Amino acid sequence: MMVLRDLENYLRDKTAHVDDKFKRVFVLYTMSTILTPSASLMIPQKWLLPLRDTQAIVSFNWCEHAFKLLMKRISEFQKIPKAKESSSHLQDRQSYISGCILFLQLFYFDSVVSRQPYVDTSLYPVEAWGDKAADKLMHYTNSKGGLLSIDIEVRKPGGHPNFTKPKP
Repeated sequence: MMVLRDLENYLRDKTAHVDDKFKRVFVLYTMSTILTPSASLMIPQKWLLPLRDTQAIVSFNWCEHAFKLLMKRISEFQKIPKAKESSSHLQDRQSYISGCILFLQLFYFDSVVSRQPYVDTSLYPVEAWGDKAADKLMHYTNSKGGLLSIDIEVRKPGGHPNFTKPKP
């Protein structure tokens, strides 16, 4: 069984050559920490088979995989019953969503409506949102009472030109 710490140690090793093993370890580490992170520090065995041919790595749709997994985990999270009071204490409830949280951040940033445009909306969100724009938006949301404030207006689903499905 592979452990995330072992991958990290391999990548930190300055004597490691950029060969097929390095490519596999890099992809596994990136998937485990950015694209499809979870609470587990173990690397799923099912990730190994697609990485046998390192030449094919560039042909995989990593973004679609990460997005679908995030949507699955959000759906699973929504099905978890809310915490209930039981003899003056709350029962345990999962309080996090695992998956590519960068997607969630981009969706939120791109759905906030304000008088001041923070980014060029003709670009895809991943291209448009940089540190400066994100900092400005966070300052705006904090000035309105925070991320969950009812004073923050959000765009209706499908209201962004780059998130709408193309017409057949």
